[in-house]
Amino acid sequence: MAIDWLRVTKKRSQLAQLSREVFDFLQGKDNVVLVNQIATPVISFYHKKLDAHLLVRALSGENIMARSGYLCCHYYLDHVMHYPPLARISLGLHNRESDVKKLIAVLDRALD
Repeated sequence: MAIDWLRVTKKRSQLAQLSREVFDFLQGKDNVVLVNQIATPVISFYHKKLDAHLLVRALSGENIMARSGYLCCHYYLDHVMHYPPLARISLGLHNRESDVKKLIAVLDRALD
């Protein structure tokens, strides 16, 4: 049982690092507006010139799962915050460094 706990703790540390990599990448891209103020495993953003639905569809074409839209907060995000539809990336304990490298490579191509 203790070994299992240690493994999960290591994975959480790894998840925090992977989240930071994606967050830092997006933060450095022109025209990307992050909704998150800090790196977390769930990162929501929009691009000032690209439709979030098309961006997520491009990710899907590369076997990367993501969501787009107002993500169960339609009234607040649309009418209060006045955001366009968002793209949302969710990382989990199952994700590996190779997953994040692929995500960043695909996003780099799509966002340029």
